[in-house]
Amino acid sequence: MVLIFTFTLSSCKKEKTYWDVDLSLPVASSSLSLSNLFPDTIISANQNGSLSIFFDDEVFSYTADSLVKIPDTTIYNTFQPIMFPGGYYPYTPGFTLDINVQDEVRFDFPNDIQLKEAKIRSGKLKLLVKNPLRQPVIFKCFVLSATINGNPLSLAIPINAGTRENPTIKDTLIDISGYKVSFSGAIGNKTNTIVQDLDFMIAPYATSDTIRYGDSLQSYITFQKLVPDFARGYFGSQTVTIGPDSTNFDFFNNINSGTLALDSTEIVLSLKNEFGVDIRGNIQQLKSIHPANGTVSLISSSLNSPFNMSRATAISSSLSPVIATNKLLSFTQNNSNITSFIGNLPRKIAYQLSAQINPLGNVSGFNDFVYYGTGLKANLSVKIPLRFSANNIVLKDTTTFNIDALAEQINLVNDGKLILKATNSYPFSLKLTGILLDEFNHPIEQLISSPNNLIESPLLNVSQEVTSPKTSILYIPFDRSKLENMKRAKKIAYYIEFNTANGSQVVSFYKNYKLELLLTSEFNYTVKQ
Repeated sequence: MVLIFTFTLSSCKKEKTYWDVDLSLPVASSSLSLSNLFPDTIISANQNGSLSIFFDDEVFSYTADSLVKIPDTTIYNTFQPIMFPGGYYPYTPGFTLDINVQDEVRFDFPNDIQLKEAKIRSGKLKLLVKNPLRQPVIFKCFVLSATINGNPLSLAIPINAGTRENPTIKDTLIDISGYKVSFSGAIGNKTNTIVQDLDFMIAPYATSDTIRYGDSLQSYITFQKLVPDFARGYFGSQTVTIGPDSTNFDFFNNINSGTLALDSTEIVLSLKNEFGVDIRGNIQQLKSIHPANGTVSLISSSLNSPFNMSRATAISSSLSPVIATNKLLSFTQNNSNITSFIGNLPRKIAYQLSAQINPLGNVSGFNDFVYYGTGLKANLSVKIPLRFSANNIVLKDTTTFNIDALAEQINLVNDGKLILKATNSYPFSLKLTGILLDEFNHPIEQLISSPNNLIESPLLNVSQEVTSPKTSILYIPFDRSKLENMKRAKKIAYYIEFNTANGSQVVSFYKNYKLELLLTSEFNYTVKQ
């Protein structure tokens, strides 16, 4: 901090003393390296010091519970003895009224899925029972096809007495997570079929009575929201359509606008099949979407060209239940427009593809399988050497703006100026915009703007490398009005527009490239004593 004091005394009469003070102090500083453009974790230095970026991101995942959906299924049963009008049927305590004996019930699966067995990860069994008898009963439900630890699912539900006009209704919800369910029927030769045994027993504490003509004991058994942890069978020859949809692609989010003219890049679309089914796939579209730059569709012979993927292999492992099969599709500047696709700086990747399941039919003999958490997945791996020309690339950085050191003197300031020292080692000329922000990041005033905002490009050697940084000085005068806004400011947002030094000249980036900004203030104020 530099303080300069001057004062004057005149005549023998005591008068007020005035001190004119010039004060210089820093108010904001910032350093913008390539980590401001791209996350640090994906920047890699090559042996010559130049940089490349690598990243990998999931595009989509079509999961097991989408491929095999167990439909909600309601089973309705009734017990009503055959009798003539006015007839009756006597019963005593402990008497059993069989609704069915090992009745087979078929589930209606979509897409020609023919299930043999499943283990339930989550799901419910809902029972709703109506008793019109004048005595209490016990409803017994045995789902012989559903077992846990070798024991079948069995329930005994007491229901109070009712009347034909006002039957007693009992509603029960049972968690059947962890149960193994055989869908092979009573003797194991069917699919999508379970076996149940239901009956009503007159409660031992009831009294003897009669079932009258028109009395009907009813049960509704509903399997709800069953999600398989494992399923086996034949999953049909269905065609699965994935998309059109999009996924966020946030690796370029720090770049506010502009495009990159890349010298080279490569992306690899890695498809992984974790299902126990054969697949014939076809990627119909991939699009790079930026809200300002628009949409660039990927053009390549690998798109709209069917490919085959064999089924995964089931294994016994705590890490993964399967060994997946993989298909790699590589896109370079030699076989696609990938440089334009990535140079568009996408915020989203849009996709659409189809996958035919079991294109050759039931070749597994009902041994297709899925495990929960597995899927048909796609990852996009990107390698970009940081060698490109920049077209109006805008980078944003926000830093603290602080003039609190003048808290006591700020109201005495006459005038002053801000001085921005910009040390540039990027191979670009830069245009800088600075906006003052309040504590809520709301803009207050544009502090730095055109035409007084050019930061010059440093000199480049014949290899287009920066030989030494270039320092530019910008002066921003202010008056009392601007000073009032500066007093309210808590931050300053810098917007830096990049353009390559020689137009479309392609340049490489090195790890020492950065932009350093130091904003200082010079005030003049008068102190009265």
